Amino acid sequence: FLCLMGWADLVHLFNPNHPGEDGHLLATGADDNNVRSWRLTEEGVLVKLKTLSGHLSSVRTVCFSPNSKFLASGAQDLCIKLWDTTTWKLVITVLAHNNFVTAVAFDAPGQKMVSGGEDHTIRIWRLPIKITNRTPPIEVVRIQHIPGSVLACDFTEDGKRVVGVMSNRQIYIWHAKEGTPMAWWEFMPFDPEQYGNALWRSASLSLSGAVNGVIVTDTGGFSFTFALLAVTSSDRTNIAPHNDYIINQ
Repeated sequence: FLCLMGWADLVHLFNPNHPGEDGHLLATGADDNNVRSWRLTEEGVLVKLKTLSGHLSSVRTVCFSPNSKFLASGAQDLCIKLWDTTTWKLVITVLAHNNFVTAVAFDAPGQKMVSGGEDHTIRIWRLPIKITNRTPPIEVVRIQHIPGSVLACDFTEDGKRVVGVMSNRQIYIWHAKEGTPMAWWEFMPFDPEQYGNALWRSASLSLSGAVNGVIVTDTGGFSFTFALLAVTSSDRTNIAPHNDYIINQ
């Protein structure tokens, strides 16, 4: 368990199962518009590496590329920034959405990036071999008319699907190449008196193949975990039953 005091931060932990020689690499995004990089040593000491300035509003999401060469950050200034983790210098700024950027993730090979926002869209970007202002990420798929703000989105392990979690208590799975919906679920609380009509406030996805899950926190402060079944296979994807929610599809 890791607690960072002093900022309302979102924390992304890079490659926790295979730390580098100097420990785990982390990044946080905060309401002071800054991104911070950290290293968690094997001794459990958290060492601050760099403060990355440039966003014009609160940073809502951070994510390392699979090879750890880049750090992506998304903010309420509608932009995604890519940072070089060797020099911690800004590589490129992408005007990515028409409203706050709330989610960003990479596919396993590091060839594509997916982002979500409060403009009710999810966008898939193709990453060039060398990212520069002359060769920026290219938007290749735009998933529109999503019925809710996007809290989290990510590729499945095989890269063929994109999973999105929405604020209106819905989870969708889309075809990553075509952007067409493949499955969706709506979550209705078993106990309306306890949970009321609380929307989901935040979410995180784990789509490693071995463990596929969604953790959400609603506006009332309650947290729930859902298990995704067969998310990367040809079988029909489903969600395991849950004690607190009626799941409609």
